Amino acid sequence: SDVSSTIDSSLTMVMGDDMVKVIAWYDNEWGY
Repeated sequence: SDVSSTIDSSLTMVMGDDMVKVIAWYDNEWGY
């Protein structure tokens, strides 16, 4: 893949008025 991480929109959520919880999956060997 050409990207280092993928945002999981089904697990991302707004928590309160000023916080967003973002879940991203990544490959720790990306770039090698």
